[in-house]
Amino acid sequence: MSKQNLNTSQRRAIWTVHGERCYLCQQLCVFSDTEIDHVIPERLVGSNDLPTILEGLGLDNAFDLFSYENLLPSHSACNQRKSGRAFRPSPIVQHEIERAIEKKSLVEQLIVKTEQTRKKDKVFADALILIEAGEISQKDIKLLQEAELSLREVNAPYREPERATQPLMLTPQLQIIHQDQYRTIVQHPSGRTGHTAPIGKGSHWSWHCPNCGVTGWSGTMCIQCGMMSDD
Repeated sequence: MSKQNLNTSQRRAIWTVHGERCYLCQQLCVFSDTEIDHVIPERLVGSNDLPTILEGLGLDNAFDLFSYENLLPSHSACNQRKSGRAFRPSPIVQHEIERAIEKKSLVEQLIVKTEQTRKKDKVFADALILIEAGEISQKDIKLLQEAELSLREVNAPYREPERATQPLMLTPQLQIIHQDQYRTIVQHPSGRTGHTAPIGKGSHWSWHCPNCGVTGWSGTMCIQCGMMSDD
């Protein structure tokens, strides 16, 4: 397990800026299946092997393995296969690190913008609960839709050009596996399950993701966006 604890804003910024792709297989990956990998494994910090590896990649000995210059998005499965393995110095690995170095400032900028809108995100999530409970007007819903669009636009300047107009792949389709008068149980393709309210009903706040609002919330993690509460 990584010693570096990245919050949702950091993980999403790294994923967005680097094209929403796994750097190991180069395929698109949904955010809920994305892990952030240390290209040069963090286990090498302080080891005798690290200076040689850094030299082989043309990097200074002061290169920080915990900086955004060494962090790239990957599929969970790809990251597990790589594990703590250190790649041999090669043009491909050097290219990936150089790309991360070039985009470090964009990652940092997007994190700042995301944190600035975080309070708005929570207000929006609370409003979705009111919509479900039928306690909000159609006029209010229209205003919320406009607000939601503006929040999605925050990421747009930081995405790869070919992805800029595409929907954010935050999650695959969730499947309803049970529904009654008290609750709806939804399942993520990974097998994770979570609860939300039945259609048209309100529900206790603890069933909702602090980031997504009315989605599949297990109480500790959102099965839709993968967020764990940072509070």
